Amino acid sequence: MSVKQYETYLAETFIEWVSGIIQPGERYQFKSPDPDNALQLWQAFVDLAGDNHLEIAPEQRLACLSCNGIQLIPVLHGAAAPAFTENYISHLRDEVAGRSGVFAKTALLIIHNSMLDTLINSTKDVAAPGAIWHPETFSHELEKLITTDNNRSELSRCLLKDQRTTVLDEGATVFGFSSLYRLLDDGNLDFSELSLFKDDELLNFSQKQLHTRLNENRKLFRQIEDSVERYSGQLENVLTEFSAKFIQEHFNDKDDWRELDFAVYLNEKEQNREQKLVLDDITVENGVIWQRAKSASKAGKRDISLLVQVPPEQSQTELEFCFQGNDLQDNQIKIAHHRQLKKERFWRISRAGGKSSRIMASVPFDGNPCFFSLELTNRNNSAEEYKFRLLLVRQGQFWLDDIQHCFRIEPGKPQITLQREDNELRIAESGSQVCILDEENGDIDCQHYALVNFETLANQSDLIQFKLVSGDSCLAFNIEGPGAERRVNLTATF
Repeated sequence: MSVKQYETYLAETFIEWVSGIIQPGERYQFKSPDPDNALQLWQAFVDLAGDNHLEIAPEQRLACLSCNGIQLIPVLHGAAAPAFTENYISHLRDEVAGRSGVFAKTALLIIHNSMLDTLINSTKDVAAPGAIWHPETFSHELEKLITTDNNRSELSRCLLKDQRTTVLDEGATVFGFSSLYRLLDDGNLDFSELSLFKDDELLNFSQKQLHTRLNENRKLFRQIEDSVERYSGQLENVLTEFSAKFIQEHFNDKDDWRELDFAVYLNEKEQNREQKLVLDDITVENGVIWQRAKSASKAGKRDISLLVQVPPEQSQTELEFCFQGNDLQDNQIKIAHHRQLKKERFWRISRAGGKSSRIMASVPFDGNPCFFSLELTNRNNSAEEYKFRLLLVRQGQFWLDDIQHCFRIEPGKPQITLQREDNELRIAESGSQVCILDEENGDIDCQHYALVNFETLANQSDLIQFKLVSGDSCLAFNIEGPGAERRVNLTATF
């Protein structure tokens, strides 16, 4: 079935309505904020007029439509043809109101986007309450398109009611019904233009259930659409109800998220609610480990910085990551940010006991600071995907007690970022020697200083970075203000 253009339907509906009330000299106006919609609506009237024209001067004719014996002249306001200027439309308005000569039995419809009194003075707004193009009135016209001989009629009425509420709430024009019109006119339940996902199960719901289901659908569609527009590169952190695998497949690889059925999203969310793998504990053998979550959000709590201090003369350190849940697989472990460790199989998975999984990692250590990441990936539930950012340092090589509650490990840089309110950092257990940090002295010898003061540099630059040097080893530091991100302390394990 060929669907009539929506603008044609608008024009025909208007002509039918106005034919019952039109009088010579009447002036009507409709405001359309969208210039394309305005032009297409005006063109629909011109097309319906066909060869019917009003000759107002030699070689000057205006399209018009016969409405109950009155010639309705549609005009478009704008700066360029085929639109007319404000002055010319005002002239036509006065001629129509004068009802003389060729304008004796005419009326005028002005399609515009203006608040100028000179243009709309003494005109009737056809989008005012009670008029044909008011959303409430027009929705009753659309309801006539709904057939009652199939099981889709209740759904169509529900969609129409919801769309009417949306149009009224948003202060939109009757063009807010354009997508719904196509759905009602040809019976094809394509929701893509209604800010809805398709939903093959809708016909199984009662009227009350329909409204609830549609509201949930529209809420999710708008949430996802907003996230895609604003956070396209961070969807795993924003759309936390969906797994990384689901996001990769439907938002990156296939980019078909708009075409998926609503039930697909509900099923994915349900699977993600059933968290089967939960971090229980992280321990180190013969060493000290400090833990810090990236933030207080759900995703932030699964992004954990681990600072491990390895005892002197120890050439490797034994780490154990314990989880509730026994389905952790080898292909779900990813090592990153360390070229050599990525090549070595220094870890293994143990599922002894039946109800838990353990990652047993024997990390080789040569005494120099070692940054790397251990990540859990390819889980069907994003709530089960953890990122551990690790730094191994020789115990006693650097005095780090002052950073225990404010650090974040960044292996990709590689550096330690500190979130501090004050501009001084203690780097030795005792002593009063202060290194005043400025743009010239970025390397600080831990043997010569007990404190680093970066107030001067903070007043000079937004970037505060330095290195602590201890023997042949060094650690890079970056300073952030306290408001950059809120972090969470996790229990330290010894």
